[in-house]
Amino acid sequence: SLHSWCAHFVEVRVDADFGTVRVSRMVSALDSGRLYNPKLAESQWRGGIIMGIGQALLEEGVVDPRYARVINNNLGDYLV
Repeated sequence: SLHSWCAHFVEVRVDADFGTVRVSRMVSALDSGRLYNPKLAESQWRGGIIMGIGQALLEEGVVDPRYARVINNNLGDYLV
């Protein structure tokens, strides 16, 4: 998993009146190397995609501009 990469392309629609965001289309390209269990890999891909959408729409990642480190990287700062 150290050398696996992916790219996600997402099309969203924003309702200007209500401020709601909906994902209308998404495509991902993944380079995972040799797969020993394709079903497991597909589940991991889907879970990662869903987690990424959730993070992009609902969560905030705060980065310290001086040191480029994530400031809220623990569950104590997690937005619920």
